[in-house]
Amino acid sequence: MASDPEKTPQQHANTDDTGASATAVEETNAPGIGETGGEALPDAGAAVSEQPPGSTPQPTPGDAAAVRPGRGMAIIAVVALLVSVAAAAAFGFLWFRLDMGARLRSVSLQGDISVLQQRLEDLRGHSEQLSGQLERQVDQLGSQLQGQIDQLSGQVQGQLEQFRAEQASRAGAIDVLRGEVTELGATVGKLYEELDRSLDTWAVEEVEQLLLLANHRLQLSADVALAAAALEIADSRLEEIADPAFVDVRRQLAEEMAALAAVPAVDVAGLALRLAALNGRVTDLPLKARPGFREGTDRAVPEGDGGDVASQVVEAGREMWDDFRALLRIQHSGETRQPLLPPEQSYFLVQNLRLKLDSAQLGLLRGDAGVYHEALTAALDWLKEYFDTADESVVAMARELDSLAGEQIRPTLPDISGSLSALRKSVEAKTRSAS
Repeated sequence: MASDPEKTPQQHANTDDTGASATAVEETNAPGIGETGGEALPDAGAAVSEQPPGSTPQPTPGDAAAVRPGRGMAIIAVVALLVSVAAAAAFGFLWFRLDMGARLRSVSLQGDISVLQQRLEDLRGHSEQLSGQLERQVDQLGSQLQGQIDQLSGQVQGQLEQFRAEQASRAGAIDVLRGEVTELGATVGKLYEELDRSLDTWAVEEVEQLLLLANHRLQLSADVALAAAALEIADSRLEEIADPAFVDVRRQLAEEMAALAAVPAVDVAGLALRLAALNGRVTDLPLKARPGFREGTDRAVPEGDGGDVASQVVEAGREMWDDFRALLRIQHSGETRQPLLPPEQSYFLVQNLRLKLDSAQLGLLRGDAGVYHEALTAALDWLKEYFDTADESVVAMARELDSLAGEQIRPTLPDISGSLSALRKSVEAKTRSAS
């Protein structure tokens, strides 16, 4: 069965339904069991009608045997025909479906190919349009860039001209500066020639200043360490000069450095800490006890009701005399003593002793041996005068004060002025020989 390739899928479906209906009609009209039964029934009726009324029909054995094989063959023939028709219908339907599917796929592919070709044509047109636009934009940008390049080249050219002018002016200024530097060098050379000063002269003056510093620090502040350091630096400067004229100066320096090394070192920090420790213990020291006065004698109160006026007057006079004797006390002593303060004023005794210790510490830090020893002596006398010398803490503090007073805070210092005198004599000798 051929079909039109231009039919739509819905038309193909309608065609399939129509073919199926026609096949069903053909199967219904095909000869089958009903027709065969119709043909046999008239025979049976004829046989029955041939029997007399009221009698039971009796089939003959030959008729039954003839009828049964004929019906079986008819049934088998009908079944075989139905199977053949069904197989043919199934094969036809399958062939129709396959053929229609192939035709539909072919039509669909042709449609897709047509759509793709149309899209390719559209893309070609669009690409040509875009290429034209890009060419126009590239031309426009090229013209703009060329204009900017021309503008920048003009600006750069102007800046180059300006830079060249500035370089020329700077070159002129540099030439002027070179001339001024040359003149300044000549002037400096003339000054050196006029002053006739060399590096050795500067070094000798530096050595002189170092020796002056060492003498001042040793004499005014007793700073042995700084004086020794200044002498060592001066000796190193003379070593760098390496002038035989200063041999005597270096020999004198060696003797003075040895003398400073022999000066005993004073532990100023340790002595100051010891004085500070004593100052903190002053408030814990006990003061001397004030001498007590004699108490009044116990008086017996007379018994009685006190009606006798004379006895009352006598008793009152005795009480007044006892009170007067309690207030008056006469004591003879061969030495003059400072009066003791009452307990509520003992604060001033403690603070006075602390002030004396502070004075000793200040004299120690300033290197004033007179103030140091005087303050320690006064503190020791004050401690013995107003504090309880029978107490162990007072005795220990007195022993510590006596030990501190025996310390030599400013030992005998050597004379280091010989090197300075020798240096000045050497400089004068060189000046005379040069003139």
